[in-house]
Order: sequence, then C-alpha cells, then structure tokens
Amino acid sequence: MGYAPTNLLFNSFNALIGDPIATDPIFDAENPVEAEAYLENVDADAADGIFVKASNSATVDAKVTTETTSAASAFKDASGTGVGAVLSMNKLLSGATAEVRGYIAQADGGTKTIETGDYVIAEDGTVYKRTGARVPDADIANLTFATGWEVQGGGLAAINDLDAGRAVHVTARDDSVVDADNEMVVATTVSNDGGLSIITGAIETLFEDYAYTTFSGFQRLLPGQQVKAGSNMPAAQQGKRFMYIGEETDGPVDLALQDFSDNALWQEIKVDDIESLIPSGINLSVTKSDATAVGALLSVNDLRASTVATLSGADVDVADGAILVSAVENAYMDALNSGSVTADGGSVFKGGSKVIAVNVNIATNNITSSADATVLDAGLTAGNANDTNEQPFEVTLGGRTNTQEMPSPLAPITISPDDGTVTVRSVNSAQLYADLDTTTIAEGGGGTNAAVGASIAFNSAGVDSQNILFNLADTFVGTVVGTPNPSQGIALIKRSKVQAADGVSVDADNVTQIEADITNAAMATGVSLTDKTSSVSVGAIISMNRTASLTSAQIVDSDSVTTTRGGVEVLAEDVSNIGSSITATSFTVATGNGGATSVSVAATFARNEVTSNALAQVVGTDVSAAGNIDVKAMRDARIDATGLSASMAIAAGANGTETSFSGGGAVAFNSVRGQARAQASSGTLSTSGNITVDAQSTSQITATVLSVAASVTFGTGTANAVAIGAVYVDNLLGYDQSAPDLSAETVFDSSESVTRVQNGDYVPWCGRRCCNGPHLSLHRHGGPG
Repeated sequence: MGYAPTNLLFNSFNALIGDPIATDPIFDAENPVEAEAYLENVDADAADGIFVKASNSATVDAKVTTETTSAASAFKDASGTGVGAVLSMNKLLSGATAEVRGYIAQADGGTKTIETGDYVIAEDGTVYKRTGARVPDADIANLTFATGWEVQGGGLAAINDLDAGRAVHVTARDDSVVDADNEMVVATTVSNDGGLSIITGAIETLFEDYAYTTFSGFQRLLPGQQVKAGSNMPAAQQGKRFMYIGEETDGPVDLALQDFSDNALWQEIKVDDIESLIPSGINLSVTKSDATAVGALLSVNDLRASTVATLSGADVDVADGAILVSAVENAYMDALNSGSVTADGGSVFKGGSKVIAVNVNIATNNITSSADATVLDAGLTAGNANDTNEQPFEVTLGGRTNTQEMPSPLAPITISPDDGTVTVRSVNSAQLYADLDTTTIAEGGGGTNAAVGASIAFNSAGVDSQNILFNLADTFVGTVVGTPNPSQGIALIKRSKVQAADGVSVDADNVTQIEADITNAAMATGVSLTDKTSSVSVGAIISMNRTASLTSAQIVDSDSVTTTRGGVEVLAEDVSNIGSSITATSFTVATGNGGATSVSVAATFARNEVTSNALAQVVGTDVSAAGNIDVKAMRDARIDATGLSASMAIAAGANGTETSFSGGGAVAFNSVRGQARAQASSGTLSTSGNITVDAQSTSQITATVLSVAASVTFGTGTANAVAIGAVYVDNLLGYDQSAPDLSAETVFDSSESVTRVQNGDYVPWCGRRCCNGPHLSLHRHGGPG
C-alpha cells in the first residue's frame, strides 16, 4: 500500500534478500497513501476560526497460511517427502501534511526555479515579489533584488494573511498499521506397517459398531450390545457409546430412559483409535521408512510513515483564542511468524532409515516514522481580549483506540488550547511487536534422525531497511551498515516573531519501542530394537533489535518570543526501549540395540541497540515572559533482554558404544547510547518568574542470559556423555559495540607514574592486585585536569 505495482519477479527478489525497496528506484514505485491540506498565498479573515487539517488512516491486515502434508502408507518400502514455503512481503507508505505555505526563503539556499508572481523572503526579512520573467535554476542564496522585483510593504501578510476571532489551527495526524500473520505447517508421515493398520482398523470397527441409539425406541438388550447417546440425553453423554453389561432384558425397554451412569449395567466405550495408544516416537513399520520434511518461511514487513504540520510565510492574528500547530504520527506493526515442520518415519524393527526435518524461519521488520510541527518565517499574535480562558475548541490530535487488540496502542490525544496561547506540538510513536515461533520435530527409528531449526529475526525502528547480508554483518560484527533514519518528533519555531498573552509551548514527544519474542524448539528421537540409532537436533536463533530516535524542541534564530501573562516552555521528551526474549531448546533421544549416538545443540546470538537523543534549546532568540521560562530535555532509554539456550541429549543402548553430546551457547550484545541536552544561548532571557534549563537522561540495561546443557548415557558397553554450556554477554552504556580508535588520544601505560591527568585521557585500571593481564581495562577520565 502506497507503492505503484511492480512485477512478481522483483517483488520476490526484494522479499528473498530481505530489502523491501531494493528495486523500487527502478520503477519509481513510491506512491504514498496520504492526506494533504494547505493554504497558499491567501488572505483569510474568519470571525471564529481558521482550520487547516489533514488526517490519514492506513491499515494492512494480512494473513498467510500454508499447510503441506505428505502421508505414505504401505505394506513395505514406502517413503515420503514434504516441502512447504511461504514468501511474504507487506509494505505501507503513508502520511499526512497540513501546511500554510507559498514562498521561497533565501536563508534556505539551494537552486530553484522562480516563477513570475513568486514570493521570496530575503536574508534581512524583506518580502519581495517576482514581477519579471521566470528565472530557471536560480541560486537562491546569491539572489540580488534589483530589477524584476517588487518590495511588499505588508511584509509576511503579503504572502499569507490569516486573521481569526477565536483560533488558527494547523494540524496533521496519521495512523498507520501493519498487522501480518504468517503460518507454515509441513508434516511428512511414512508407515510401512505390514498390514497392521488393517488389523487395528478392523478392531476399531468392531468397537465402533453400535446396535442402537437413544432414539431407537423400545428394544430388547443383550449383553455386549452398544447404544450411542443422542441429543435427547444429558450433554455430558451425547455422542458417546455405552456397552450393556447387564443380564438380557425380559422385554423391550425404552432406550431414551436408560441411566448410562449406572456402572452395574453400562460401560462407556472410549477406545476408537488403537494406533493412538502407541507412544509418540515409536514407529512400528516393518521395513526401512525414509521421511523428509522441509519448510522455509521468509517474511518482510516495512512501514514508513510521516506527518508534517507547517505554518510558514504568514502573518497570523487571533484576537481572543489560540494558535495551534500540531503533528501526530502513530506507526504500529504487529508481526507473527509461526513455522512447524514434522517428519515421522523410521522403524523400531529395521535400521537404515533417514528421518530429516529442516525448518528455516526468517523475519525482517522495519519501521521509520516522523512527526514534524514547524513555525517558520512567521509572525504570530495570540490575544486574550477578555482575559478569560474559554477554550472554545477541543482538538483530537491523533491516536488509535484499542480496536485490534493491540498490546499498547497510542491513545487518542485530545486537547483544548487555552486562549491567548501559541502551541507547537509534535507527537511521534513507532511501535513494533514481533513474534517468531519455530518448531522442528523428527521422530524415527534405527538409522539417522535429524531435526534442524533456524530462526533469524531483524527488527528495526529508525533505521533504513537493508538486505539480509548487511543485517547479518551488523548482527555478528557490530558494524553500522544500515543508514540511521531516526524515529523523530520535531517541534520548531524558527526565524519568527511570536507574541502571546498567556503562554508559548514548544513540545516534542517521541516513543520508539520494539518488543520481540522468539522461540525455537527442536526435537529428534530415534528408537530401535535391532540396529544402531543416531539422533541429532539443532535449535539456533540469530536476533537483532535496534532503535534510533531523535526528539527536538527548539526556538532558534527568531526575532522575539513574548508573553504578557504566561510562561514559555520548550520541552523535548524521548522514550526508547527494547524488550527482547529469545529461547532456544533442543532435545534428543537415541536408543539402539547396536549402539546409540545422541547430539543436541541449542544456540542463541542476540544484539540489541538503542540510540536516542533529546534536544531542547533556545538559540539566537530574545525571550521575554511574565511567567517561567523552562527549557527541558528528558531522555529515557532501556533494554530488557532475556536469552535462554537449553539442550539435552539422551543415549541408551546395548551391545555397542553409546555417546551423548549436549551443547548450549548464548551470546548477547546490548548497548544504549545517546544524550539529553538542554541549551539556551546567544539570546536574552527575561522573566519575572524562574528560568530553568534542565537535562535529564536515564539509561538502563537489564540482561538475563542463561545456557543449560545436559547429557545422559545408558549402556552395557562403552558409554560416553559430554555436556558443554557457554555464555558471553557484553553490556555497554555510552559506548559503541566496537573497539574505539584511540590513535589520536592520550593513553597511559600501567607502568607509568604521572602527576596530572587531563579530561579525555585514558587510564588503565585493574580491580584485582595486578599490574597487567586480562583483567586490565581502560577508563576515560571525564573530570577536570
């Protein structure tokens, strides 16, 4: 959705390599679904309000299910193969734009074509109108306003002049959702039972053969006859069969009035599938029975959304009310991949069978979103003529109600701007919930039995999409091949003059969240009474979750911001978090009369990265307020990661060598980077209240990583059991996950004696009684010299 159609070949290629837009430039495919509302070069006068509103809602709700079943049954020599595959790609490009526009700013520079009648604001703030001929590819920064230009005495009002009694609102909102559910089931069953199924079928038919139902009226009952309870009996008995175990009745009895709970006369018949009584993993085939099941699920989900609200090139006057510029973006993705592969074959009586199950589950999920609310090159005046706050207009800025059972949707935001206020507000939410479930089972007998399951997941919010090879490089090496495209909330007043009776607020809120849950379970069993058995199971997970975000609230390079009674607030708040849970389990059983080998491996590799920045600043602007002046930046960045690998191998046999090996490994890299910065500079701040410049930053990593490995071997001959478990965890706050380049830095050797250390110098330190060695670490001095 939001893209021009392309052919199957290129779409399949994009999905296979994991990059949803790899071939889009070839076709110029971007064609977003969006809402646009704008005023351009207008003179508008309203007794009540002027509203420029754009609202967009877009949803992709996709479900893909495939089920592949291969069942082979014969007296002997049957084999079976089942292959299933899912290739899924969902893309959504959407947005909303509300603007007051219609000019070119010399300060922005660049090259543009100027048409006759266009307005240009010069570096000194003078407004010019082009009266001469068209100027193609003009160098805007170096324009000279000699001939062909006319000075506009009305200033900004010549471009856009908006006068309202109660309100001027420029608002944009976008709600975008991708809800993708992919399910794959592959099952292969092979049976060479030598006629056993015929015998059991006959027995089942005998048990199922009932003489009457409870609707059969009056009947004479003989011992052993069966009656099936119909809908005229109690609900708990309906559909069940009961055998008469009493004496032959003297005459016909009403079957509808029988008490089947009387154990002296009736016995419930429960057995209807004799083969189901055979334990799982025991195959009674009388000959070699090869079974192969292979499944591959590849899913790509991409959501790109943006919201823009801009009030620019305008003179705006509200006599008794509020001026509001608001952009709200709600980007949400819920992605589920479920893959199940089962191979059932082999024989407990014959060896040489191959039972193989292979399951590959790969998911790539990506969100980029932004909300920009801007006042640019404008003059704003918000009055409160009667000095009372009547709040005549209630505004719903965005959000989606919990109609689709979303774990944590962005709640609708409704405000009533106070009279005499100017509000510039940005709210951005990027939320990604991803589940990846992989189950692989091989149930066999004598011979080779193997179950291999691989789960690979790449989840990103605020990073441009890239192919699977680059994602793997970023995951294993810690490189940054992907281009950061931060999830951002921007609230900005620039090159403007603002006068408000009761307050000015520049507020940016940004939430970036990934919740990922990945499970991989692999099981291989082999049971043989006559031959050697080998069973192998592998469950492996590779996972990368990363977020990049930027939240900025600024008043910059503006003539002045003035309030008569209220205060001025510039607030940036960024919340970024990753919740990751990955669990890999592997279980293997091998029993054989001629020897048994059991190998079980479970491994996880996870990388979680959060990069976030919050910036609040007033720069190059004179601010005069009757109330408080607050410049605040707040940042909260967290990672909560859990990783578990558990493997168990059991080998049992006689007359041979029994060996079991179990390996469990878990590797985790977690890093949080970024800062909160509050700044006021290059201007004058004046107030009768308080001036507060406040930066608050919270960074936290909570990591739990476990690895469990167990091996058990039983045998009458040689028995070997080996179990290895390993864990490596790297948690970094304020550091990249790669070695820093210190070639240009001052780094002291542990043997040096120094009298002074400067800010930024690196000093070796050891927490033990040592001078060098593996326990030595470098620490950067951050205090004064």
